[in-house]
Amino acid sequence: MNKAEKLAAFNSITDTDILSGNKKSKQIVKMFLRGMTYKEIAAQFELSTSRIGQLLDRQAKRAIFYKNNKLLLDYAISLTHLYGIVHKDKVVEIYNRQNNAEVNSDTLAKIARVAPLELRNNFVVVFDDYFVEETIIEYDEFEEQLRQRIGKPFYVPEQEELLKYKEESYHEITKQYKALLNYLSKNIFKGDFFKAENLCSDIQGTCQYDFSMENIIDVFNRRNVIFKNRDQVSEVMQLVIDLANNTRLCENNGHTPEEILNITKRPNLAGHSSEQAKSSKKVGRNDPCLCGSGKKYKKCCAYT
Repeated sequence: MNKAEKLAAFNSITDTDILSGNKKSKQIVKMFLRGMTYKEIAAQFELSTSRIGQLLDRQAKRAIFYKNNKLLLDYAISLTHLYGIVHKDKVVEIYNRQNNAEVNSDTLAKIARVAPLELRNNFVVVFDDYFVEETIIEYDEFEEQLRQRIGKPFYVPEQEELLKYKEESYHEITKQYKALLNYLSKNIFKGDFFKAENLCSDIQGTCQYDFSMENIIDVFNRRNVIFKNRDQVSEVMQLVIDLANNTRLCENNGHTPEEILNITKRPNLAGHSSEQAKSSKKVGRNDPCLCGSGKKYKKCCAYT
């Protein structure tokens, strides 16, 4: 590999952390990129010029491999964020289908070894033959999380949408999300879209990761939301339930509760209803009513 090819290889990557070896090896690459000759670099480290050439060749090949397989790594990260847990073979299957490619799991394993910091920076870990969200391993939930996914098909969006999930905080903006956002902006925050968006984002996150009416109520309480009356409480909670039923969940392999319900026709697998909201134990009968009337819940919105 000549000098121009090495320069092109190194300039094709933006992060020298994907290069192998110790700190000295990375310093040598940086010196080379600054225009220093093999002889000048060799003098700095008391190495032969041929040794410098060999080291740069190896690092350049690593950089080229990373560049050529960066998209495959992006798929692994994106699918991990979408599913929480994804087997390496599923990553390869989806990548090959969407890119008319023929890579194998060995290539995926190699690119994961080449760029461990990129996985770590995106909160993804390799566990046996799986790519897993970091928190699942931290809380020792791998086996339980894997069981939750048994028998559920995978939701596979088109490539453009799929790769948006590389950003860990990304979520699909559904019509249910927009409906809740618009309602909050108009009826709760008097047109303050910024406040409405912050609250709606918190609600969406709760729907995605830890849905219960108790947790939803906590979100409203943290934002000091005061409802006008029981009708407004009912309207908001129905919008929240609609959002929860149409939020993509890792435990459903990326499907929403509504989609899983339609696919399986088994109500116990998914779905939240307004009846669940009404029968929730989150608000005690002696607690202040959510509507902000100042009355106890049992003498206000709980009373019929």
